[in-house]
Amino acid sequence: MTSRALMLLLFLSGILIAEDAMDLSRAIGFSGGMISGSGFSYRKLDHKGGFQINGGLLANNGNGSIMEDESVHDIYYWYPDTSHIYTEYDWDMSVSGSFGYNYYKTLRKAKNSTLYLLAGAALYFRSEKEISRDYQYAQIDSAKYRILYVTDEKIQWVHDGTFNLGAGFGIEYNITDHIRVSVDWPLVFSFSTDSDFQIFMYIPQGGIHYYFK
Repeated sequence: MTSRALMLLLFLSGILIAEDAMDLSRAIGFSGGMISGSGFSYRKLDHKGGFQINGGLLANNGNGSIMEDESVHDIYYWYPDTSHIYTEYDWDMSVSGSFGYNYYKTLRKAKNSTLYLLAGAALYFRSEKEISRDYQYAQIDSAKYRILYVTDEKIQWVHDGTFNLGAGFGIEYNITDHIRVSVDWPLVFSFSTDSDFQIFMYIPQGGIHYYFK
């Protein structure tokens, strides 16, 4: 093989490699946001559009007990009401997570960036294992009191969640052919189990992904 033929072969190979890099459309990575969810994600985005599926879970140990009358223990002269029944709470563990789905419509795909419209929804949830029991104060003498538990422990799971729905636009930038970062600006409608309906504007979300063929 002559040197000219070898140079031509290397040149054509370089073109094919570059074209393959531009055609990368599937990716895995991490995303965080109100309508993307927070966690690991699978993403597909090409010159027409695509989608992203995202999910994550987090478990924590208990954060200790909280006694209903703790706020008054800092008072120097304090005389508890011996007829009142208080409640002690203990959170043994908690599990939280999110799941999200986003749909993309590509507006413009350049060499190192992609501009797109997006719409999506995400569910954030949290469950806590709550342990509680009631107690009273019994007076020992004029200055001393002791705690008497008047019920057994009650164990229940407490659940709450937030559902977010929104749309906006975003941009993805190529750090390399395979590693790309994205920033989105959605308008979000939020529905929560423990609060009223809310609208959030211009709260960005982002992600980083590794693209492959």
